[in-house]
Amino acid sequence: MKSTIRIYIGSVILRSLSGSMVGAIYVKYLLMNGLSLFETSLLNCVFYIALIFLDVPTGAFADVFGRKKSVALSFACAALGQIAYGVSTTISGFITSEVILAFSVTFFNGALKAWAVDQLKYHGHDGNFTELFGKVNIFGWCVCIPGAVTGGYFLSLDSRLPWFVCSAISCIGLLFCLIYMKEDYFRRKKVSLRRSYKMMCLTIRISIRYVKKSRVVRFIILSSIFQVFAVQAPNMQWVPRFEETIGGTAMLGIAMASFALMNALGSFLAKRVLKATRDEERMIMWCQVMIGAFIIGSALVPGPLGFVLFLLHQIPRGMFFPVKDAYFQDHISSRERATMSSFESIVPNMGGVVALFSTGFMAESHGIPMTWTVSGSILVTAAVALAFASRKALKKA
Repeated sequence: MKSTIRIYIGSVILRSLSGSMVGAIYVKYLLMNGLSLFETSLLNCVFYIALIFLDVPTGAFADVFGRKKSVALSFACAALGQIAYGVSTTISGFITSEVILAFSVTFFNGALKAWAVDQLKYHGHDGNFTELFGKVNIFGWCVCIPGAVTGGYFLSLDSRLPWFVCSAISCIGLLFCLIYMKEDYFRRKKVSLRRSYKMMCLTIRISIRYVKKSRVVRFIILSSIFQVFAVQAPNMQWVPRFEETIGGTAMLGIAMASFALMNALGSFLAKRVLKATRDEERMIMWCQVMIGAFIIGSALVPGPLGFVLFLLHQIPRGMFFPVKDAYFQDHISSRERATMSSFESIVPNMGGVVALFSTGFMAESHGIPMTWTVSGSILVTAAVALAFASRKALKKA
C-alpha cells in the first residue's frame, strides 16, 4: 500500500512541476509570438471547448482500458503538446497544441485518483481518503512554487526552453507510470459506441433533474459558473497588466509562485473559517464577493498596490474550492455521485468559454482595467443575488 501512495504522490509531483512551469509563462509566450490579448483568449477558448467535448470519451477510455493506460496517455499527450508549443510560431500550430494538451488533461482528470483509491482498496486500505488527497494536494502546491520560478527564469533565457523542459518532465512521468503503476484490481469492461451514447444522454438527464430539484446543487453550479467566468480575464491578462510592476519577464515565475502560496493559504484557512461561520452558503458568497472586490481594486489601483490587491484575491479563491466541493458532495447521493461530479466539473467550463471570448474582446477594445472592473462587478452582483435567491427558496421549502 505504501508503494501505491508513493507512486500516486510521485505522479502528482511530476504533473504539477510540468504544469506550473508553463503556467507561469503561457500568456507571455503567446504575446512574444505576436498574438494579441484577444487572440490569446480565443486560443484558450479552444482548450476549454476541447475539455467539454473530450471529458466523457476519455473518461470512458479509463473505465474500459484501465486507469494506468489513461494516465500514461496523459503524460504522452502532455509531452507531445508541450513540444508542439515550443516549435510552433503560428495560430494553427498553437491550436493543435491546445487540443493535444486538452486530451492530456481529460485523460488525467479523475483517472489517477480513481487508480489510487481502487488499488488501495484492493490491498485492504480502509483509511481516510480525504486526508490522503489533502496531503497529496499540499505536495502539488509545494512543487508549483519552484516550478513557476524556474519557468519564468527559463523564459528569460529562451522563450522555447520552458516548453522543452516540461516535455522532458512529462516523458519522465510517462516512464514512471509505465514502470511502476500496477492495476491488480482491474478487469477490462466491454464497450460500444451505442452504449456510450446512451450513458451520456442518461448522465445529462440525471444531472438536469438533480439541478432542478436540489436548491443546494443549483446554488453551487451557478456559483461555479460565475466564478469561472469572472476569473478568466485576470488569469489571461495579469502578465501585461503587472509585468513592469513586478520587475520584468524573469519575475513572472516568482509572481506565479506567490499566487500558489496564496491559494494554499486560502485552502488552509477554509476549514477554520467555516468552523467559525458554520454556514457554507454564506461563506461561498463572501468568498465570491472578496474575489470580485479585489479584482476590481487591482483594476482601479495602478502600480505595486494594485498587484498586492491582485495577490490577495488568490486567498478567497483558495478558500472557495474546498468549501464548495465538500458542500456539493454532502448534498448528492452516493448512487449519483460520479455522474453529478462529472457534470459539476464540465458545466463551469462553459462559463469559461463565454468569458474568454467576451473579456478578450473587451480588453482589446476597452483596456484591461475596464475588463476587470466589469468581471469583478458581475461576480459580486451574481454572488449576492444567488445567496438571496437560495435563502428565499429555502424558506419556501
